[in-house]
Amino acid sequence: MKKYLAVGALALVALGGHVIASPLLAASSLKAAIENKDADALVAKIDFNALREDVRSDIDDIVAAEQNPMAREMTKAILTDMLDNFASEQAITSWANSGIGASPNTGDMDYSFGFGLTRFKINLETDAGPVSLVMAPRGLSWKIVGVDFDPASLGMV
Repeated sequence: MKKYLAVGALALVALGGHVIASPLLAASSLKAAIENKDADALVAKIDFNALREDVRSDIDDIVAAEQNPMAREMTKAILTDMLDNFASEQAITSWANSGIGASPNTGDMDYSFGFGLTRFKINLETDAGPVSLVMAPRGLSWKIVGVDFDPASLGMV
């Protein structure tokens, strides 16, 4: 009986270790993919459909403040088109291969982590203000599913 309890306790400890370690390992491999300009590894770490949906909801919130209905619809159309072009596998691959937007030394980036059972945030301090990459489990791995930012700090409001 004690043997079964020990095995059960060991299994719970292993599961707890996996829950804590897997998002940290995902963040580490994401950083390595950026540093090495590994486009395939970077693309594999992003759930593009979820990312586009998340940013689309942010766009809706941003343009909702616009008073002029025509300007609101034009702004939404332009931002949505930009999103569809930029949040794509081809764009990420192109950026990774060209080094556009890459930090010369990601070791100097100011970042922190935030945990949840189904969400993990990588909080980055950028020149434009704080940005958080939101990761969620997809199967046995963690992928970027959203971006949290303050539209005012990016000059969008």
